[in-house]
Amino acid sequence: MKKWSWWVLAVALLALGILVGYTIPRGAPGTPTGSGAGAQSRKWEPQSRVVAYVLPNDGPYYDLKWAGVSKELERLGYQPQKYTAAGYKNIKAQTDILENLIQKKVAGIILHSVSDTAVVPFVDRAYDAGIPVIAENVEISSDKVAGRVMLSNYQNGWELAMALTQAIHGKGKIAALVGPPGLETTDEMWKAAKEYFSRFAGIQIVREEYLQANTPEALERVQAILAAHPDISGIYTWYVQNGIGAAEAVRQAGIPAGRIPIVAKDTNAQGEQLVRDGYMTALLVGEPVAMGRTSARMLDAILKGQQTERHVLMRNYLVDRESIQNIDRSGFEAR
Repeated sequence: MKKWSWWVLAVALLALGILVGYTIPRGAPGTPTGSGAGAQSRKWEPQSRVVAYVLPNDGPYYDLKWAGVSKELERLGYQPQKYTAAGYKNIKAQTDILENLIQKKVAGIILHSVSDTAVVPFVDRAYDAGIPVIAENVEISSDKVAGRVMLSNYQNGWELAMALTQAIHGKGKIAALVGPPGLETTDEMWKAAKEYFSRFAGIQIVREEYLQANTPEALERVQAILAAHPDISGIYTWYVQNGIGAAEAVRQAGIPAGRIPIVAKDTNAQGEQLVRDGYMTALLVGEPVAMGRTSARMLDAILKGQQTERHVLMRNYLVDRESIQNIDRSGFEAR
């Protein structure tokens, strides 16, 4: 290749890198991206066929993840058991569950943690007891994690912010129902969203509310926001349940559909209907069934000493009123 051709190629690659980096940055430095070498090389000798699926809460999203996990584990010859902490704030409830599972010597644990740090001692103890732990949805700050099945939280927040910014034409007051306080998943999403909003001088964030996935509480919070800021232009919400609460507050206030755009992550039947009705603008659809299935397959391969990907990022995609009828539902509908 001629010398000048190399220069052309280098400039083109540099331009592409700048363009991609500007469009969707890659998350915060220091975020764990894989499993520790010890966890990857460890040979596991399970003493039972019981696999525990430990969740933060009950609800439609978690039910879909359970459907994916349980069916796949049963197909692979395991006995799946579900445990819930009844809310992200119930850290002790989840650590008590983990302590019990370690004592029972289950074959493995798939863990959607309520905290990226509080469960670390229990994950490390599970490793020492010969029980591999797959971290799902929420990162766990331990090199003893055997594998990870994650969402791209930073990109998710960025894309929700893009959808809301487009809907309000890059200007106006916005409020956010961020999610549970101190949760790495929601914090990273909101960090990305704020970074995107900061690029638009006409956008002003007037309220940041931290709350669990709770429709009635979201409704009350947004009612208070509407009273304090009747000229609000848009609302960012972490989860569809909170988006539903926000939309209902807008509807009950007699505000016309579409006047205040609302975006949220994940979907359910009520959320989709609100999109069709115009009270929600966009949903960032995940694949909870596929996520559970992927975690089950990863754990099975690890227990059998087979080569497998130890860090999987699940995809999400935005849908709106026009595209919601055409989405692939296989990853988020139980069959």
